[in-house]
Amino acid sequence: PNERQHKFLLVTTRNGGTIESGWGDSHATFLQKVKNAIARDLSDLPSALRCCFDLLEKGRGTSDIDGYGQGRQPWLVNEGASVWVVTDGSELCNSNGPISNFVLPRSESACGDMFTEAFRWDQRVWMTILRFPGCGSVSQECTNNLGPAANMADCTAGRAQVVVGMRSLMQAVESLSGRLSTPTVAVRFVSMLDEGGGGGEESKDAARVKPFPANPSSTAIITPRASRPGVESLHAWPIPEPFLLTEVNATVVPRPSVPTLTYKLLPGGETDFPFDQVMAEIYDVETCQVTEFLRAEMRTNPRATLQLFVRGSNTPTVDGVASSQAPLGEACGFLRAVHGGATPTVQLVMLPYNYPKLCEIVEDLRKAKGNPSPTIRQELEAYVRSVPPYYIKPLRVALRRVGVVFPDRNDPAA
Repeated sequence: PNERQHKFLLVTTRNGGTIESGWGDSHATFLQKVKNAIARDLSDLPSALRCCFDLLEKGRGTSDIDGYGQGRQPWLVNEGASVWVVTDGSELCNSNGPISNFVLPRSESACGDMFTEAFRWDQRVWMTILRFPGCGSVSQECTNNLGPAANMADCTAGRAQVVVGMRSLMQAVESLSGRLSTPTVAVRFVSMLDEGGGGGEESKDAARVKPFPANPSSTAIITPRASRPGVESLHAWPIPEPFLLTEVNATVVPRPSVPTLTYKLLPGGETDFPFDQVMAEIYDVETCQVTEFLRAEMRTNPRATLQLFVRGSNTPTVDGVASSQAPLGEACGFLRAVHGGATPTVQLVMLPYNYPKLCEIVEDLRKAKGNPSPTIRQELEAYVRSVPPYYIKPLRVALRRVGVVFPDRNDPAA
């Protein structure tokens, strides 16, 4: 349903990616091209996928939807894109011969040097592997074999599935069509313990955390929640960048297409925030290994949450390179499970950078009743200077709403 509201593009693996039906073609022309498609030529799927993503990138260059250097802002995504790959799951090959490992080539688009991958966090790869038997039935081994390209679907938080007949194929098409209606973005959750720690305070934090059963890591889809009646969302708290650009070093740093959030378990849960109703950005998280881990933890500890960090978010880059060994950064949000049915819903809650410190300062200012001590003012000024610059504008608005005078970021502490 509603397929005519979407734009379609048909690309085959011929010549490393050939446009068989473009944006300017009618819907009827697209359908006719799909019906007439024939499996032939080389199966250079990596180059064909790169061609698809580069074509999708052309529509993004005129808008600042990716907000490079300003944090990852899910609310800017108003129309996602899906790449449906139909393949037999056999070995891949290009003009140089068989392809032993599936490696997606770097983007050739104008903005390709800003990202480490050719795709973007609001683009999914859905892969359908055709295993139609000529006679008899398909063996279990063949059904479980997703082929060499299936990991591409996992990287984009999509899905690869084997179909063995027309009925399962139509179910796959129906499932895919339902995914096109709501724009979503992908994020990756990684355990702090899985990363191995990094020394200093981070190692102390990790030592206090209850060991994870398997340190689950997952790429998951998040969807913005509709605002509650009477609660205004600032659309202000992004997912931090994994690097910090400064006036001294503003070299372009390629960032991962899918942001990585490092989590640690807080057995006691998060405390109540003094202005949580105004400040929180809340997203629903689709089921993945990390959400299942949180739900399992809540069976014995109902207040458990997963506090989130972005490695390198407060560390200036060196020669335009973001280090994978950079410090963990400060807390920027958490994962929580909300009871509202048979299965708790897991939510991603984004808050101001280093929100535990900010909440502590705001509480001290409220207790001071308009006459804060020099120490409290110094703490607020130091906090404002410590956060990434793209947090300053929303912080000014949020603090004004709770009656806190925003200090000048450039002034030294009094």
